[in-house]
Amino acid sequence: MAAKSSKTSPVHIQSRLKRLRLAMRARQLDAFLATSVADVSYLSDFSGEESYLLVTRRSAVLISDSRFTEQATRECPGLRVFERKGSITAAVAKQARRGRIGFEPAAISLDGHKQLRRALGAGRLVPAKGLIRRARRCKDARELAAIRRSIRVAQDSFLAVLRRLKPAMTELEVAARLELEMKIRGSSQPAFPTIVACGARTSMPHVRPGPGRIKPGKPILFDWGASIDGYKSDLTRVVFLDSICQSLQAAYQSVREAADAALARIKPGVAAREVDAAARTVIRQAGYAKYFGHGLGHGIGKEVHEEPVIGPKSRDILEEGMVFTVEPGIYLPGCGGIRIENDVLVTSKGWRVLSDLPDDPAWAMRKTRCSRDGRLKRRI
Repeated sequence: MAAKSSKTSPVHIQSRLKRLRLAMRARQLDAFLATSVADVSYLSDFSGEESYLLVTRRSAVLISDSRFTEQATRECPGLRVFERKGSITAAVAKQARRGRIGFEPAAISLDGHKQLRRALGAGRLVPAKGLIRRARRCKDARELAAIRRSIRVAQDSFLAVLRRLKPAMTELEVAARLELEMKIRGSSQPAFPTIVACGARTSMPHVRPGPGRIKPGKPILFDWGASIDGYKSDLTRVVFLDSICQSLQAAYQSVREAADAALARIKPGVAAREVDAAARTVIRQAGYAKYFGHGLGHGIGKEVHEEPVIGPKSRDILEEGMVFTVEPGIYLPGCGGIRIENDVLVTSKGWRVLSDLPDDPAWAMRKTRCSRDGRLKRRI
């Protein structure tokens, strides 16, 4: 069953489909099959899952099932919605009756690819790497507005948690409070599983929250983000309840300087690896080279990790409208780790940090000042 709304697609969807069709013609494709949730959403505004979008040179059809039919017709005015009864691959074959069909290799499993190739016939399925993902690298005004709202929700939620932070709370409890605060402010879900870690566990960059309790004088690492209208934010801060431990003071200062050095290199036309190198040089000169193992950052948008890649092996060149994280870190096993992460927009002449949480540990301590009996003094 196929249905088409009497309304026309929103202007931003029409514009994205037009750009896609131009790219399809350049690659001699008769159609493009979007299979990832992020790509389908980018081209249609559909917020469901387990659905494909088939874009031909003249039409676009969302292939879904009965769970999403009403939702799809509401969210995707102007697009045809095909309610499949059998497998999604059979539905694709029914809708794509001729021609070469492009797809993003990274967005489909090997088994899914085999099934599609079998359903469509030999030679029809054509890898079209990056066709959509490159288009998604530079954000339009609508996308930037959503990212900014996502950042604001994440920051306000973090501040609300800081005001209630006190010794003996567990990492799991703090992470749950943070995710609740984001939901209260409109986040559909966390951008990724929230990270809260305390003490020596902060030296593990992506450690999961556990039953351990936060303690005065020990670092508390927060890595979190919100999802607003399908767009993500990604922030990291390390805070202390009362005083920063001496063993991490030098590392903290080096990370702040590394972030500043990276920002100074950001502008259109600069290689992403040069931005990474600027931060890495500061950390190396401070004697911490072997304690900074990950790349400096990654794009954010529909997905929390997307293009561009900001790392030593990246081939990406910065363009106006790109939004990515800048997150240098130093991780000292057995002692603790420091990471500062902000979301940054490439502007026509340079950069703008979209997040505005201070990275000064003294600022955070003022937000979390505790009395001797462990109760939080609500001073802002």
